[in-house]
Amino acid sequence: MELWQEPCIILTRGMRLKNLKFLGVLAFVLMATPLGAEEAADSDLQLIALQLYQRIAGTMPSSSVLNSMKSKLVEGRPDEAAFIALNDLNFYRETLKTMFEVDSNREKSNFEPLNDFTAGIVGLVRNNERFDEVFWGDFIYIAPEAYSMDYNIITDMGKLIDVNYKDDYSIMADPNTEQGGSEGNSTPPAGKVRPLYRSFNNFDVNGNPTGNVTIRWLYTSDEANSHFGDLSKIENWPELLTKRTYSQLSQKLFGNENYTGNFSERLKPEDTAGIYTLRQSAKEYFSAGTNRRVYPTMSSSFLCLDLKQKLHDTSLPDQFVRQDIDRAPGGLNQQYLSQCVGCHSHMDGNVGAFVYFNYEDGFMRYNRDALTDPNYKLFRLADVYPDGWKPKDNSWTNLLPQGEHAGVLGFRTPDNGQSFETGIGAKSLGRALSATKAFGDCMANRVFKQVCNRAATPKEGKHLSSLARDFEEGMPQYASYNANGKYNMRALFAASAGMCFSSED
Repeated sequence: MELWQEPCIILTRGMRLKNLKFLGVLAFVLMATPLGAEEAADSDLQLIALQLYQRIAGTMPSSSVLNSMKSKLVEGRPDEAAFIALNDLNFYRETLKTMFEVDSNREKSNFEPLNDFTAGIVGLVRNNERFDEVFWGDFIYIAPEAYSMDYNIITDMGKLIDVNYKDDYSIMADPNTEQGGSEGNSTPPAGKVRPLYRSFNNFDVNGNPTGNVTIRWLYTSDEANSHFGDLSKIENWPELLTKRTYSQLSQKLFGNENYTGNFSERLKPEDTAGIYTLRQSAKEYFSAGTNRRVYPTMSSSFLCLDLKQKLHDTSLPDQFVRQDIDRAPGGLNQQYLSQCVGCHSHMDGNVGAFVYFNYEDGFMRYNRDALTDPNYKLFRLADVYPDGWKPKDNSWTNLLPQGEHAGVLGFRTPDNGQSFETGIGAKSLGRALSATKAFGDCMANRVFKQVCNRAATPKEGKHLSSLARDFEEGMPQYASYNANGKYNMRALFAASAGMCFSSED
């Protein structure tokens, strides 16, 4: 039985070979060892190649792929061995999706179905896009139109009508008409997906066309995931992901001039913030509440900084703490000063970027007039402390550069030259946060842990910091792999591979 077929000797996740300073050293030693020792060392290399493949692709390689990886290790190029593993579609389908799906939901579950959040991440990585776009890009990755099924929605008179969607995906006629309706096909055939939106001709109660066309957004809490759920059943779905400009797509979804229902406005490009202004994030972080929830999850997931543990700072002014925060909880002002203000001071200043977003009735809603409504969710507890901050628009002010954690975050001017201290809209806040050193450091550490299945040692941490800077600037040595651009995640995965098998014993 060959090595890769023997389950008893496969290195499990979490194991590591000792006393290997660098794989290139091992490759050098192999060339100078006696025959018996060389065979043993060759077996170790095969184990290393197998373990590396499993950690990246999460599956077993073929014998030819394993031998190709082993050859790269002998040459002292573990990064090129990693690129071989990165070619496996399972890297995107399982490893990458699983790595980030915990960030797509409040429960931090690893069992979240494919959605626009995780599809967006997979699409960015596979297309070699800048990964910092997760915070500021204007995109959504969906199935190509050729894979969308046709709905057959027929009235009793044999004509299409506007419809309402029920939670079980079945379709009923518009209650404003007297005609019944039926859906010819609610479950897509193999290889097809339910669309995110579709056009309908409108008819009056007598079956006569009105001349209007309604574009119905199928992006409800269940119907939205039916698109991605159907897509995930297609084995090569990562290859099918198609990038669309989200703000332009939302013109069809939210800005249809013939639509008379309660849909949102068109999403403006300056308010798109990558995966955090897509529907999955709206469902998880913009429902009820005051939209603060999105800020700590952005920080913990992509800056690796927990607000309470790493960014709590009572030295910052509380000028942006909103009206709903009690200045004397339990009658004790000291509790507010020593605890509450430590997070709310900078959180409330920054989350002004998201004030126009909401999630209700299964829809992500975007309303630029929301703050004119005295009953808007941000003002529900305004009487707790009326003198507190009341947002007037979607501007934000970042107080963190003034605080004691400024060095940890490492704020820098974004590539587009904008300020990292003030701005308008979610996109500019996303650019400010993704330009920090903390973003690059976080991604380097998360990828290292994924590939190596352990946290970095202090000595390795210094190398990871250097690797993070390379990640930000781009790694020209990987041009042949089309992975030389700024913030390229495939390059980061490959470059991390050589650090996994070091030891400080």
